[in-house]
Amino acid sequence: MLRSIFVLVGLLMALSVNAATRAVVISGPVTEVRDDVIVIQKGKQQWEIARGAATKVRGELRKGALVTIEVYLSAGTIDVREEKK
Repeated sequence: MLRSIFVLVGLLMALSVNAATRAVVISGPVTEVRDDVIVIQKGKQQWEIARGAATKVRGELRKGALVTIEVYLSAGTIDVREEKK
C-alpha cells in the first residue's frame, strides 16, 4: 500500500498544481531522506513521499527532524466505466 501511495504522490507531484488544488498535510518525524524521496513515520506507518527539484524545503531536512509536508492532489486521468446492468 505504501508503494502505491509513493507512486501516486510521485505522479501527482509531476502534474502542475493550480491555486484551486487543496493540500493534504502530513506531519511526523523523518526516518529517511533521499534525493527523490522523504520517508516519515505517521503513527505506526511509514509514508514514502516523492520529491523533486521543484519541492521547496525550508530548514535542514535530516533524519529525526519533525516535518509538516503539504501534498497537493490533482487528477491526472479519469476513466469512466459503464455500470453493469
